[in-house]
Amino acid sequence: MPLRIKLLRLTYNITFLKKHPLTLVVFLLVNFVATANNDSLKTVIKNTPADSIYIQAALDLAWNYMYENQDSAVYFAGLALTKANNAELRFDEASAYNTMGVVYIVKAEYYQALAYLAKGLEIGNDLLASDTSSYQYKRRVMTIYTNMGNIYYFKGKYDEAINSYLKSLQLADDIGNVEGAGVTSSNLASAYMDLHNYEKALQYNYLALSFAKLTGDSFSLSQSYNNLGSVYFSIPNYDSAHHYFQKSAHINLADTNKYELIKNYVNLGDVMRELGRYDSALYFYNLSMNFSIELNSVEGQINCNYMIGQLYQKTQTYDKAALFFKNSLKLARETGSQRFIMMNSEKLSEVYREEKNYEKAYSYFVEGSKMRDSIFNAESDERIADVEARYQADKKEKAIQLLKKQSEIQAINNQTNRIIYFSVITILILLLVLIVISYRSFRYRQNAEKRKMQQEAERNIFTAIIETENSERKQKDLQKTYTMGWVCCSLPLDYTLTK
Repeated sequence: MPLRIKLLRLTYNITFLKKHPLTLVVFLLVNFVATANNDSLKTVIKNTPADSIYIQAALDLAWNYMYENQDSAVYFAGLALTKANNAELRFDEASAYNTMGVVYIVKAEYYQALAYLAKGLEIGNDLLASDTSSYQYKRRVMTIYTNMGNIYYFKGKYDEAINSYLKSLQLADDIGNVEGAGVTSSNLASAYMDLHNYEKALQYNYLALSFAKLTGDSFSLSQSYNNLGSVYFSIPNYDSAHHYFQKSAHINLADTNKYELIKNYVNLGDVMRELGRYDSALYFYNLSMNFSIELNSVEGQINCNYMIGQLYQKTQTYDKAALFFKNSLKLARETGSQRFIMMNSEKLSEVYREEKNYEKAYSYFVEGSKMRDSIFNAESDERIADVEARYQADKKEKAIQLLKKQSEIQAINNQTNRIIYFSVITILILLLVLIVISYRSFRYRQNAEKRKMQQEAERNIFTAIIETENSERKQKDLQKTYTMGWVCCSLPLDYTLTK
């Protein structure tokens, strides 16, 4: 069964990046090529007392050693975790728990990995509760959910895997993180493919491919092509499967990505096996097995043994088939990989039935059936459907809330516009009233002035008339006086009478 799951790492703080520029986001399940020299990072740890720089250097070393030397990766992640705990740097502590969890995923020690990731998630959720809008906190929780989903996937707990992946995808949607959305979409497709829900698998794989093309990241592109090939192989559509597997392999060959080539060669071997080209199939399986051993990939070895067992079963070489199935089953039991326990048990039951060893056939059949029932049961299917429905409902609810908020804003804007409109109208009316009152006042004053002037004129005329009449009257009186004086003077005086 091809390995298709991706692991997530998160970028560190800006201060450290300014002094030590490293790759910002790394999508792993590759033989990581360090962006900074390991010796330089060790020097930073040795000579740098600052907590944040020390922690970031230690975590970088852990990721650099992730696929080369897991013990060294655990050591450096532990240094970062201890320093973060002592300094009470909560975000760095969550980052260290995430890194430690991923190391144990690579080591296929899933219980230990889940314990570390659960602690990181608890801290991440606490940080997010303190600042619900923080991009950094949401991104950290997003990566942890994805990596926890990977553990559940490897353990065959698909409902829990899908639940974790959908939570991660929701956070990626919230913050617009294209890389995170692409990784999670790809992992969701892998889970649905194992459940034989090929429609959903293709839906999420093409979604992941669209994100990969947006970023131009070669690793994400190779993953998307490989995953699409896996779905078409299962349908089956071998031409399309071969097409996409080759596109993925060409990218990884160009990047010298041996870890990714493990699954590319297994997948190409699967196509050759189904096409009846058994020698070519065995050639590709052996290439994949060699890389798995070289890189200490337990998952790769489990997968290669299982695929080679299938090849020998198909060619009816049952003794060799049983040998490789048992090798795969042994490793699966050691790591707790329920999927491969189920698949190897079922295949061994088929092999022993063909050899007419019905006792062993029945024993492995029972083991495989019990494991299958624990993985694929009706309740699990219902939980998966419920999780998917809740995710879609949550997306719709958020869309509705956004539309509602926009409507409220629009309503407020409309109300504000109405207030402004009526205010302007009121002001204009008041202004018009003021103008009318002012005009009427002006006209009143003007008319009053006119009346005053007219009255003054009439008074002057009346006064003139009176003066004229008085003047004429005086003249007449004067004339009478003169006349009477002249009459009096013309009479003789009688002095005797006066004596």
